[in-house]
Amino acid sequence: MIKQSNIVSIPLIVTIAYVASRKRDLGDETEGQDTRRDGEQGSTSSGGQTATHGRHRQENLLRIQKEAVTVLILPYLGILGLVAVLTLPESGRGLQPIDGWIMGAAYLAYLGQAFFRGRSESEDVQWTKKELGLAGAGLVVLASGAYGIVLSTENIVAALGISRLVGGLFVTAIVTAIPEMFATWSVVRSGQVTAGTTSVIGDNAVTMTVAFVPLALVTVPIEDFQLYWVNLLFVALMPAVYAGLTHWGAAAHGFTRLQVLLFDGLYVVYVGVMAFSVLNIL
Repeated sequence: MIKQSNIVSIPLIVTIAYVASRKRDLGDETEGQDTRRDGEQGSTSSGGQTATHGRHRQENLLRIQKEAVTVLILPYLGILGLVAVLTLPESGRGLQPIDGWIMGAAYLAYLGQAFFRGRSESEDVQWTKKELGLAGAGLVVLASGAYGIVLSTENIVAALGISRLVGGLFVTAIVTAIPEMFATWSVVRSGQVTAGTTSVIGDNAVTMTVAFVPLALVTVPIEDFQLYWVNLLFVALMPAVYAGLTHWGAAAHGFTRLQVLLFDGLYVVYVGVMAFSVLNIL
């Protein structure tokens, strides 16, 4: 019921964003707030942004706007807490029709607060009609590509005779993140570092709410409770670590190279727990 891609996607996207941000010049519109230390009176000119980005490269820092924690990550953790309350208690373990309505409302609340708080706490971004059109077309292409990738990987897993659980853990979860990896690379390279690094949180919020609605409407029980709660634990642990490292991990908000590697190591821990303790495949 919980997609393993919700677990691997966050450290994977952070890693892709970090590598992409090592470019000497990031587009023409590097985020002004993204390129200054907290409280620093840096220049918003192109030259000032380039110099600040150069310092971040020397410091091996992936700079993230601090508002990302309060606007996106903490509300997402609230959604995960709601999922736990609705699905873990033995009396109503699984998804019930009422849960679908609650999750739908939770996503609307998440979307609304992100829109209004994001506008008030971050810089104003102007989109041209061409950019809006390209963004819309990109969403269609990404959705189509993700659907095709899921079908292809499921066929590969079936052809190899691998169980769906193992295939989902080692193949589908990573492969389905490929479209988002390309999108993150492109967005970060264009200069929108925070947007490219945090979009995965919004995507995961959709899969933990809207994607559950049709399942809830037909009532889906939890067949393997240990598998479910371990996955849910790591689904929550990833954004919690993301928030902690972003907010307290460096002098400026963001990820250092070591923290990116530690984040990737957390996924390795997840794979080990699943392989040795839950699925017992090794």
